[in-house]
Amino acid sequence: MTSHVGPVYEARYGRSPKHIFSIGYGLVMSAVILLIPAPAWVRVIVVGGFGGLAVVLATMTFSRNPALRVDAVGVTIRPYPLRFSVIAFYPWDDVVQILIMRFQDSKGQFVQIQLRDGAAWSSLSRSTRPRSRKH
Repeated sequence: MTSHVGPVYEARYGRSPKHIFSIGYGLVMSAVILLIPAPAWVRVIVVGGFGGLAVVLATMTFSRNPALRVDAVGVTIRPYPLRFSVIAFYPWDDVVQILIMRFQDSKGQFVQIQLRDGAAWSSLSRSTRPRSRKH
């Protein structure tokens, strides 16, 4: 991410009780299937599924990468927690409005950045464009 002088707001991907429980559950299920007698194909599926999910979730949870950074220059986002190379930057000249919205029937939130018409997407990486809509 970029570093600039002045007040900065950062929101990071991080730990929550739900994430910690899910990681523990995946690891326990993987350990249980390895300890009980089961066909090899069942072990591969269960350990690959639950263990793989636990590893991916642990990578996301403990990386502590910034998801959103707002500073004097503009807004920098990392929309995908597991795709470390996707970083988008929106200067204040292009930003019309920042909305913090909730998922239906959930405590989860997401940030929607509304850009002015004709605003070009600027990347801080050499990757594909994140999904976004201009309003």
